[in-house]
Amino acid sequence: MRDILQSVLLAVEKVLVWVAVVAMTVLMLLTTADAISRYIFNAPITGAYEVTEKYLMTAGIFLAFSYSYRGDVFIRVSFLINKFAVGPKLVCDYLAQFATLAYCVFFAYATFDQAVTGMAEGSNLSALPLPLAPTYFLVPIGFVAMTVLVLVDIPKVPTGESRLMPPEEGEGSQAGV
Repeated sequence: MRDILQSVLLAVEKVLVWVAVVAMTVLMLLTTADAISRYIFNAPITGAYEVTEKYLMTAGIFLAFSYSYRGDVFIRVSFLINKFAVGPKLVCDYLAQFATLAYCVFFAYATFDQAVTGMAEGSNLSALPLPLAPTYFLVPIGFVAMTVLVLVDIPKVPTGESRLMPPEEGEGSQAGV
């Protein structure tokens, strides 16, 4: 059962990451095309800035949350915690895991509520008749994906396998900064 859950989570994460990668690629291409069009032809692409800001950047950042968590790229300041004995360190690790879980749940709920409100308002981009509601739902999707990963990692805290506080690789490593 655990292997099935891990494979499902990995598959969902891959889809989210690929959407984020495509969004960032389109963002770069659109920004480059807009800059060329603006400065060479004196004709900027209508709505390029808004599409970049409201759709592409949102997808690129929030849909990659789970990948960032699994990839150990969050900043940690662990020099003090690593000085603790095993018992207090484990308590601090659990506190960090549950605080992160609470943070993710809170923001998943709050951003979903905001997305529903935004959808009810029916607002559009100012330069193009594109609805903003789809982009509002990208944020809670990213937080829900991260919430699930943090939740699945709770049993891994005692063994040091949680992605929130991976084992130190040595002095000066990124994880120990």
